[in-house]
Amino acid sequence: MTNKELHYFIGSCLAINNENGLKDRLEQIIQRKQIDWNKFVWICSNNLVLQTVYVKFKTHGLLELLPSDLVFHLEEIYKLNLNQNMQILNQIDEISQIFETKNIQPVYLKGAGNLIDNLYKNPGERILSDIDLLVREDQFTIAVECLESIGYKSKVQNYEVYSELMHFPEMHREDLPVPVEIHRHPVSKPWLRRLSSENVLSDSIKIAGKKNQYVPSNLHKTTINFIHSQLSNKGSITSLVSFRDMYDIFLLSQRFDLKTRLNEIPFKRRAKSYFHLINVLFNLTGNERSSRTFSNRIFMMHYNLNLSSRLYYNTYRIARSFIELLIIDYLWKVPGFFFSKRMRKTVLLKLRSREWYKGHLKSMKGRFT
Repeated sequence: MTNKELHYFIGSCLAINNENGLKDRLEQIIQRKQIDWNKFVWICSNNLVLQTVYVKFKTHGLLELLPSDLVFHLEEIYKLNLNQNMQILNQIDEISQIFETKNIQPVYLKGAGNLIDNLYKNPGERILSDIDLLVREDQFTIAVECLESIGYKSKVQNYEVYSELMHFPEMHREDLPVPVEIHRHPVSKPWLRRLSSENVLSDSIKIAGKKNQYVPSNLHKTTINFIHSQLSNKGSITSLVSFRDMYDIFLLSQRFDLKTRLNEIPFKRRAKSYFHLINVLFNLTGNERSSRTFSNRIFMMHYNLNLSSRLYYNTYRIARSFIELLIIDYLWKVPGFFFSKRMRKTVLLKLRSREWYKGHLKSMKGRFT
């Protein structure tokens, strides 16, 4: 089985609830014994869906077709993640309660929001690396102080460096599983005019049975996912998309009619290409018309080439990284340094920060390796 075929197989595994005949097709593929299970685990792990696939296999009686050592490994990963997610739910309860004492209504974003909103049928399906939450701008500092009062700490001392960013630096507590990011904005600054904090906060939904816990509307969840995956992480340019992001959209699309709300999502052409890829990988139907668009074809061609040719993938990635580093990270910011007092102040503060140098060098290493 080629790398491309394996990716499409994983997409079918994640969508097994959606199509009656899909289980039989997957059984036939597994029984042919042409799957490199080591590579399967590697791809699922990198896409943070290994525990999700385990849940799908177990629910539909496919585990008995897998090698026993693989089943044991999948089960252990799932149990560890389920245990951590139950701790995270308790962590969210504690945060919500301390915020309530200051009349702060946190809106939980991304994975944390989906977890408390029961988007996943099984709480062990989703891996969470942190808890993202949004608060009003005038309560931003108060929220930070609330977490500090119950033992959360940030490694950053000079907070002024981060005064213009979308969220406060990660706050950790040693006895808890994941850090917390307090957001003043739901998305990074270039996309704020497309999705403001005020819109997300005003349309947020209170979680039934939970005290002081809110999540964005399904439309805003979809928009945040799209902006994060396709714009902030440049998925629309690279055609490299995480299965975890796509799986969230797959589940959200079962809650409301995504096609009828597409006009409300920014950068509609790029959004269509993203959703079309999800339709293809997750064996969905009803998008035949959009599949004929030029932008969809280009996006799919780029995606498939990334999977089929290592040379293409590496050449494109290195060339793009070099251009971004030279033009966007350096040359583009030069005029702002001379004409913006705020920009000068931010740059000078960063240049004096040892932590910023470490982070920047780590980022550069990640681009070229």
